[in-house]
Amino acid sequence: MKKIVLMLAILSPCLCIGATYYVEPQASATLNQTDEGATAWSNATDSGSACSAETAMARAAAGDTVVFLDGQYDVVYSESPNYEVPALSPANSGSAGNYITFISETQYGANINGIGEDGAAYLSVVAGVYLQDYIVWDGFKTTAENSAQTGAILPMIRIGDADNCIVRNCEMVGVEHNWGGTKNPCGVAYNTATNVTIENNYIHDYRDVTNGTNTTGTTGYYSNNVTIKNNNITGCTTGIFCKAGVDTVSIDSNFINDNYISIIIGNQNGQSSESVIIDNNIIAGSSWLGIEVYDENPYRTRGLIVSDNTFWDNFGSDIRAGEVSSSDLPIFYNNIFVSSPSTFELSGVSDLIGECDHNQWSASFSILANAWVSGETEYTSLAAWQSSGELNGGGNPGTGSLASDPLFVAASGDRDTVEEFALQAGSPCIGAGRSGTDIGADYTTVGVDAAGLSPSAPDAPASLTAGRTP
Repeated sequence: MKKIVLMLAILSPCLCIGATYYVEPQASATLNQTDEGATAWSNATDSGSACSAETAMARAAAGDTVVFLDGQYDVVYSESPNYEVPALSPANSGSAGNYITFISETQYGANINGIGEDGAAYLSVVAGVYLQDYIVWDGFKTTAENSAQTGAILPMIRIGDADNCIVRNCEMVGVEHNWGGTKNPCGVAYNTATNVTIENNYIHDYRDVTNGTNTTGTTGYYSNNVTIKNNNITGCTTGIFCKAGVDTVSIDSNFINDNYISIIIGNQNGQSSESVIIDNNIIAGSSWLGIEVYDENPYRTRGLIVSDNTFWDNFGSDIRAGEVSSSDLPIFYNNIFVSSPSTFELSGVSDLIGECDHNQWSASFSILANAWVSGETEYTSLAAWQSSGELNGGGNPGTGSLASDPLFVAASGDRDTVEEFALQAGSPCIGAGRSGTDIGADYTTVGVDAAGLSPSAPDAPASLTAGRTP
């Protein structure tokens, strides 16, 4: 057992002072959500005496690591009395250097399966955090069913009114639906939270058939210091939605493909989003837009930086930006833009681009400036763009930019793997970026497992049943 505790301490984001406990699936949602008491909890340091999930939620303390043994954990989510509380949510906080870590025995092996109830006809908040801090959810699979358990609905992990929380190495399994999207169904939600990390997750099939953009891979409100990195997000209506008041957010090294809109930066409910960095992502195959930035006047995005990304085959446009703030102007550099019919659409008054250089545009060049308002101008050649005066103060964009074929390794096809976006040896993008870097995303650091986080579960102790290995 000492060996296992040591391994967990190394893998955790902390130097833990707590113990390792074990949870096993019970025969029903009722039993999974029953606190079995202090004795059951103290015995659960032995995997052969594992306790219920709710026992762990009620009793885990700072520094503890709770291993969920493989199997399906049915839980019932109810909107009453408080819709913000997940079905599984810890009663205590961790602390700086001593997170409470809930971890699946093997990656995706512990399946938290939500059963909808009350008004939650299409959504079950299966796990997460409410009013507690320093919590990790690691390696789970999440699914959900309706109250009759006759059809799939949408599971969610939710971080609410919490600080320093991490969701990593999980698979969130959505479903295509036509129930509407007023409750913002998504794989991971965060609201009124600080220092949130969502990393190395596979989030897929959160899809509204009417393309209601509230159905997403991730959705956030009123939060600060948010990191969304190394995720694969596919088959969703919206991949990543920073909906209102999400500040100091890093969207980094994600593979976001085959969604309706890959990323939306919104400014709603009287809250603008500030200091948004979108860097080193592959954004591909959107049936509408790669990135949409829109405002709710007078609340506008400030400090937007879009750099070192690869955009490919986003049908409507790679980037469509409404009016941005006249301070902390947007910056675009080192990106590959290969989409049609247009690669770049900027609305509102002119001269609100801070920097735009060292980008690789496709040979079928099209940039709309002042789109959808009086004075709309389309630039159809790199030369015209480089003499346009569209930078703030009348400067010309396009220094170091190209308009040609970037020469990906895969010349055609669906490009549904990151490896297909590698650059051929003769690519014009190699060494052509700022400071001699390559233009576009580094595919070797993009998507699930590129960060080296998976698998993260410990070796199984000898007392576990045969066949249970990490």
